[in-house]
Amino acid sequence: MNLGIHTPATFTPEADTSTPDSGKKSAIYRSPLRYPGGKQKAIEKISKAFPRGRVKEFREPLAGGASVYFHARKEDFADAYWINDAFKELVSFWKTVQNHASCNRLIDELESLRNSFQSPEEIKDYFLK
Repeated sequence: MNLGIHTPATFTPEADTSTPDSGKKSAIYRSPLRYPGGKQKAIEKISKAFPRGRVKEFREPLAGGASVYFHARKEDFADAYWINDAFKELVSFWKTVQNHASCNRLIDELESLRNSFQSPEEIKDYFLK
């Protein structure tokens, strides 16, 4: 399912500009999702397989948490970006966060849900039932 994320992207990740090892400042874009099979830890190896120079389009067939997409955007790798996934709920999430109003509603709902619990253990029990 095509998510239709393309330039100009309406979802801009927040950058973590600190690096714990060196103390140097460098933009690190991270997915808001911790996704099973995620590629965040392997992004440096994966990016070495990118063609050299700028390309016309970047297409990711199985976006998942979209770590490769965020890295490609950070590197300004392509003129246009497309991410896709077969998991409908995940597609719904990415479409939601592209829209500012719906993203804010999602944030509000998640904050309300989190505040309804008394402890991290209660949250874990709720989601693992």
